[in-house]
Amino acid sequence: MSFCDYNDIFSDFYGPESTLGENPEIEYIDWFAAEAKGRIQITSARNLIASPEPDLRIIFAPLDLRGKDEETLQPLFEHYRVPPDFVEERMYDVTQGCGTRKYEDGSHCSWMHYLCPNIDIKKTIVTDQNGSFPSVIDDHPDSNHPLHQLSQTSWSWNRAGYFLRWATPRNNKTSPVTLICFSGPKALTLRLKDLAGEPTWHWQKVLTKPYDLFVMVLDELFGQMNAQVQNVSDVFRGIETKAMFEAQKTAERSNEGEEYADHDFVGLHNVAKHCIYLKEAFNAIGITTHEVEGQHERLFKSDEDIETTRAMLRHKKSLFKSVNVRLDSLTKRTDNTINLSFNLVSAQQNKLMMIDSQIMVQDTQTMKAIAIVTMIFLPATTIATICGTQFLNLDTDTIPYQMRVAPHFAIFWAVSVVVTGLVGWMWWLLNEKGVKLQKTALTVKSKHAKQWIKRKGVGHVMTNGQSKAGQPTAAATTGAVIELRTL
Repeated sequence: MSFCDYNDIFSDFYGPESTLGENPEIEYIDWFAAEAKGRIQITSARNLIASPEPDLRIIFAPLDLRGKDEETLQPLFEHYRVPPDFVEERMYDVTQGCGTRKYEDGSHCSWMHYLCPNIDIKKTIVTDQNGSFPSVIDDHPDSNHPLHQLSQTSWSWNRAGYFLRWATPRNNKTSPVTLICFSGPKALTLRLKDLAGEPTWHWQKVLTKPYDLFVMVLDELFGQMNAQVQNVSDVFRGIETKAMFEAQKTAERSNEGEEYADHDFVGLHNVAKHCIYLKEAFNAIGITTHEVEGQHERLFKSDEDIETTRAMLRHKKSLFKSVNVRLDSLTKRTDNTINLSFNLVSAQQNKLMMIDSQIMVQDTQTMKAIAIVTMIFLPATTIATICGTQFLNLDTDTIPYQMRVAPHFAIFWAVSVVVTGLVGWMWWLLNEKGVKLQKTALTVKSKHAKQWIKRKGVGHVMTNGQSKAGQPTAAATTGAVIELRTL
């Protein structure tokens, strides 16, 4: 190991109470020179490293998590001399990690870490009048948590690590090659197992071209990542279609009683979040692929076989770039749909306000009709009220009948005038108080505006918004008006 290696990180990784008690079994494949097919076997990590060394070995180990499966990870790390840098990447949960190392005996190792969001969908989970669309499902163990019950949410991730070790061939003799897969896509495991039973696979070429194993790893990682982008795209297509249909209905809707559809802003936000996480993952795997290509170019001499491996690595890098471009387009479509949804809400609210204003106009017309009817019958009502009082009586003892006025009829007018004046005075008093409150509020706002102008330095020098000494320019005045509106 190098002088710069921090080996104590292994103790932090295994945990303070790391003990090798149980012997959990792991699966691996061995290829020997005298055999065309590989041997698929299952045993413990300690038995594996004690077994004879094959020419090619692929180990399917558990995910290299801190404090987990140390009964398996520790023997593998120690036997294959995994560098501390590999463990450090997992300790700090890096999105992208890749490196290489040369040992004292001339052998080499290379590794990479992988992280990508896992987006599982359920077909035809959402059905409405516009069609059936898939929806994101969250298989998190803590499904009762409120965060895992939100629309289109997913909190699961695809993580993996790959460690490749090989020795430089000497005297035209090949050296053993070992690949440890710390978790990873199931498709990669099945692919390698199929190759183990296939005698036509010339596995001996891997002994001189170990990076062909990384080509297969990147190929399966691309398939997994592309599936996540496709799932998000399928979910978003349903949301986008629903938003466009709703926009068309909003433009054509004339029935006042027809209800507007609810907009799933939470689901739309989660889809946008998935796009951001996927974008981060594709940028990271692009850096990793570029670094692997650079490692291969530095460590291997150029010949026909080596150039073939290098061309395949370039092709994998181009595949990741192509899906990344598609992801950029999906991100822009998501932004457009978010803007469309907000504009739809505004348009729908404006239509509802127009309907309310039409109702208010109808109410105004009704009140106007009532006022006209009242004005027509008010004089007659007033006369009838006065004549119906005890101050005016019809004397039937005389012929012809005579209308007699009570001697205290003036009291009626005196009381009426006083009450009317009292009501008018109270109205004036309340109105005057409201005017004073408005003036006080404007005075306070004006005071704050002057303080803002003074704080901004307006009216001191020509470059600070002043045309003449002590006179603010239009820009400064506009700033004061804006400040008044925000107070």
